[in-house]
Amino acid sequence: MKKKYLGRGKAVALILAAAMAVFVAACGSDGGQTDSTQTQEVTTAGESAAGAASSGAAAQEGAETAQSDAGTTAQESGESAGDAETAVIGGADGATQIYIEGVGNGESLFESNENTALKVSRSEEEKQYPESGEAQIVTKVESLTVEDTGYEALQAALDQQNADEKGLAGEEAAQTMEGLSLMEEEMADSGETAETDRPVYSIESTVQMKRADEKIFSYTRMEYSYLGGAHPNTAVNSYTFDSQTGEQLQLRDIAADYDALYEYVLAQLAEYEESYGFFEGYEDTVREMFYGSSVLTGETQAEGEGQSTANSATIPWFVTDAGVTVYFNNYDIGPYAMGQVVVNIPFESQGALFVEDIQ
Repeated sequence: MKKKYLGRGKAVALILAAAMAVFVAACGSDGGQTDSTQTQEVTTAGESAAGAASSGAAAQEGAETAQSDAGTTAQESGESAGDAETAVIGGADGATQIYIEGVGNGESLFESNENTALKVSRSEEEKQYPESGEAQIVTKVESLTVEDTGYEALQAALDQQNADEKGLAGEEAAQTMEGLSLMEEEMADSGETAETDRPVYSIESTVQMKRADEKIFSYTRMEYSYLGGAHPNTAVNSYTFDSQTGEQLQLRDIAADYDALYEYVLAQLAEYEESYGFFEGYEDTVREMFYGSSVLTGETQAEGEGQSTANSATIPWFVTDAGVTVYFNNYDIGPYAMGQVVVNIPFESQGALFVEDIQ
């Protein structure tokens, strides 16, 4: 499953208000930074993880302002903001919920489960760019460690993901520094004076645990960056592993009928198409995210759409104790101001869509 990192693959870095776009390659960079590490626990015994919440506070604050406009979208389509806030399919306990993150009900992308069966600790690595002198960019990346014994394969997978995340943050910071230097040179050549009072730019990756037990290890990362421009960039990436083997799972791995799951999610979105104001043609985007781009050209196999290459799906999802959540990031099927669109699918009422082993 392909992952977004701060909207990587799109123009995610606007340098100063001058709008110099920085496009980031997905490879690591470690040179020229200072670092510090702080450790705090995400526990299974109800211990506090307030530090983890605070580390993502700046990111959440940056997203909340734009997301609060989602109610306006509903009003413009003839429904009140109150309707958007309680958009629950079926309206009963155990019903599938579809809502706009920051507006509605249910399992929030930004909440962390601090009562997982496995004990997990997290540490935060902070780096400054440039290494010495006044910081222009600060990166903060959280890493996960399983404290319980017997999960070496899982830990190896987490170590790799942790390292990848640090590498991506470092690469984005390094590319941005190059862009800043280039722009300053161009301004100097033209006799202009570079801005001196701009804020310190930031790149953050904070973890939200969703489920961790002997079967499933599932979490999200909120990827936040402010590198100039009109607003921060926020994306939520998700990772789900087999706790025993350390294999990263695809959504089709946990689906009893992948095509039925796709149709189900699409049907839930259709009920709120007009009130939420999704992009025109969003259905094609959802289909591509489930099956890959080949389905849009009619390249389906005899055994069904679900036979498209397994790793071509980009639909983000995670597993909780209560069900499976499928979601769409900013710009996937709606504008930035809409925020993330979240479909919570509970095992209680929709368990037939998923394999029994994870329920």
